[in-house]
Amino acid sequence: MTSFYLVSKVNESLCSEHEEKLKLFCVTDQQLVCIICRDGEKHEGHKFKPVKEAAESMKKDYQAFLQTISAEISAAEERAKTQNEEMTKTKEKSQKLMSQISSQFQEMHEFLQKREAEIKNELRLKENEEVEKMNQSASEIEKVLSTKTEIKEKIESALEVTNTERFLKLCTEGESLLKTKDSIKKKKSNLPVVNSCLSLGPYESHLQFFVWKEMLQVIKPKPEQLSLTSQSADAIISQDGRSLRSSAYPLQHSYSPRPVTALSKDLFTSGQHYWEVDVGQNNSWQLGLQGNFMKYTGGKYTISTNNVEKNIKLTGQIKKLGSYLNCFTKKLSFYDANHVKLIETITYQSSKPGAAYFHIEDTGDQFPLTVCWY
Repeated sequence: MTSFYLVSKVNESLCSEHEEKLKLFCVTDQQLVCIICRDGEKHEGHKFKPVKEAAESMKKDYQAFLQTISAEISAAEERAKTQNEEMTKTKEKSQKLMSQISSQFQEMHEFLQKREAEIKNELRLKENEEVEKMNQSASEIEKVLSTKTEIKEKIESALEVTNTERFLKLCTEGESLLKTKDSIKKKKSNLPVVNSCLSLGPYESHLQFFVWKEMLQVIKPKPEQLSLTSQSADAIISQDGRSLRSSAYPLQHSYSPRPVTALSKDLFTSGQHYWEVDVGQNNSWQLGLQGNFMKYTGGKYTISTNNVEKNIKLTGQIKKLGSYLNCFTKKLSFYDANHVKLIETITYQSSKPGAAYFHIEDTGDQFPLTVCWY
């Protein structure tokens, strides 16, 4: 802006050093100068332009820069708008997920509250049944106790009689003590105590486990119940389609490893999916999607995605591997399913429908890979 001001006032401005008109523009120093300045030592070897020509050149530069910065401002404004829209989407999705979480937890709360009430009611019924039996037994015991206490008092009263004839009459006449004594001896008292056998079976010691098993029947969605298929000649798929193993078997003291591969019959084209695989004692496996999987061999874990492998450090050995696939974001996550712990999340590039991938490399141990059905 200073250069424009000097150019516009060129007829009124004089060189402060030589009091000459500022007719030139030093391109090197980017300042207005006079003819004497041009020839001076201070500007020796510099490039000069007439003021008018310099101003036109500078205007063109700034016009071009103006277009560039205007385009950048427009792009930045568009990005800001897009970013705000994404923030709005995130907040809306968060609210939706909040409602979804509340709803699903409410369903579980209602289920648990209902089962709690049912199991408590069952306990009360069993308690009442047991107590009723005990009340009947206690009533019988009280009757016998009352009768024998009454007889005891009569005997004690009779023994206090000093008159011999009267004592004998008490013992032998009418409802005599002798008849009562003989009657009691004939009726041997059998007063068993009803022992407490109140029990809720497995709900008494394993309530949480059994109720959890019941919850699995109403929880939706559940892990995918994948069914496997294979083109490998040595692959053996279980009758229910859940397990994969190899037909390779030990020969004498050695065996020939026969790698086998299987895929899920269902293809994942959209949505979100989760499945779990029991790897058992298998010492060499690959699980996930084709080209994007988690691998275990030689006691080491690696993640392979887009032909790039990455080592994973894990404590202990995984017994169940969970795989979570989000087709929208193209992300695949692996979990230690027994501990519900995230291991790694990868982004895959394939745009084609994918199938779950199962591979056994070293089949010497003959342990299968089995999809967990709940």
